[in-house]
Amino acid sequence: MVHAGIIGPGLIWQNTHRSILAELHDQIRVVAAAARSTEKQRRAREAYPDATIYSDARKLIEDPEVEAVIILTPISLNAPMAKASLAANKHAVVEKPVAISVAEAEDLYVAEKRGAGTLYVLEQHVYKSLIPVVRKLIETDEIGTPISFERCFHVRIARERDLTGGYGSTDWRVTPDFPLGNFFDGGIHEVALLQELFGPATAVFARGRSLRPDYGDVDVLSMIVEYPGGLQGTFSHSSFLGNQGNSLVIHGTKAALVVRDRELHVRDPRDGTESLVPMEWQPESTTMWREIASLLPEGKPARYTPEKALADLAFMESVVQSLSSGRLEPVPG
Repeated sequence: MVHAGIIGPGLIWQNTHRSILAELHDQIRVVAAAARSTEKQRRAREAYPDATIYSDARKLIEDPEVEAVIILTPISLNAPMAKASLAANKHAVVEKPVAISVAEAEDLYVAEKRGAGTLYVLEQHVYKSLIPVVRKLIETDEIGTPISFERCFHVRIARERDLTGGYGSTDWRVTPDFPLGNFFDGGIHEVALLQELFGPATAVFARGRSLRPDYGDVDVLSMIVEYPGGLQGTFSHSSFLGNQGNSLVIHGTKAALVVRDRELHVRDPRDGTESLVPMEWQPESTTMWREIASLLPEGKPARYTPEKALADLAFMESVVQSLSSGRLEPVPG
């Protein structure tokens, strides 16, 4: 049993983590929570009547009963809160992205090595059920050699007609203090997924535009991304356009893999017919938390490693560079 404290029991806690942590109560016991607003303090007190409720996150980190700190803060606070937790020799379980820059993340991982705690990043997309199935189909030469791909992920995050479960009303998303707007916040999931399938990206060419005065620098991004082995693909992301047929298609020399929602198909290049690939879907956030809960007692690392987190942030920084330079930019390895 690991005793945990939650910093920032807000919308992501309410929508995702609260119910999963309740299922894992025999492995992770929430003994403290910290929130600035009285409303969030009230909700935390209702959820965890035996827990200590703080208005100051630093007091939670100092609490001797807390062994692991779950950090669900605005992005710019992720690394500082995680660093403070690690300095107190606590495990730090932090929402993605782990930091706002590669340099900040590298500094955080140095802090991890100095202390007794382990850093975990809540990146659920690397736990998607389709990943091992796609890998096996590629490894067994079902589609031949992967040559190209197309990834489209469009959503709408906004104060009105929001399609993200209410995240569009969050002030720090409306006026972000991090680059690339919602692509840095929500799009990093897609970056992590593609890295899990293809390895870390090697180069990116990006074009983007803003369609409104808020929610960051870009609302629509179109990218050409290169991966090891000569694999190249297009990646379209929007936080404004809404769902317009989101999908992932991987083209191989023998066939194509087509991902729609929770289904995976193999497309025959001769006539375009598709066959459904059997796949047992599991909710990735639950799978992620179950793994972390099993690793926390001994501080063992999770599958979203520091190297992967740093590679995803390096990709983001190369997107920023490409938008500025108008050129294909390498992604530092």
